[in-house]
Amino acid sequence: MIVLVTLQQENLLEHLSDLDDRYQREVEALGETNPATQLPLSGVPEPEEWLLIGLALLMVAYVLYTRRSRLRGFGNARGV
Repeated sequence: MIVLVTLQQENLLEHLSDLDDRYQREVEALGETNPATQLPLSGVPEPEEWLLIGLALLMVAYVLYTRRSRLRGFGNARGV
């Protein structure tokens, strides 16, 4: 699949398609492309990942809550 973003890319593809060595070309290096911004990549978690992050936080909160309540109960049993 080829995605053309600019008119310049479309014109270049048309020009290269007319050449005789159309199917015998070497692959161009990815380093020759220019990113549109300083940081072209941005990571956004998928909805499933948000669910897993939320479940992990709930589990941590549950473990901390149960440990605190056990420690409070243990302190009261000793008469403190």
